[in-house]
Amino acid sequence: MFIVGFIDVYKRHSRIVAKIDFAGVYRNKFVELANKYFQDYGRFSHSGTLDKELYVWLTVDMIF
Repeated sequence: MFIVGFIDVYKRHSRIVAKIDFAGVYRNKFVELANKYFQDYGRFSHSGTLDKELYVWLTVDMIF
């Protein structure tokens, strides 16, 4: 019974660590996208340069 409980706790811990790692990667990519966008942001045109590859990764390709 102890071994089964340990395996369950280990699996839960592994999933949590994977989620935390994914959150860090997602955050870094989002910050990179925002920095690129606001680097060329026009105050009056309200537009900037959008990195389409990063946008697609953040919205569609994120697999978890």
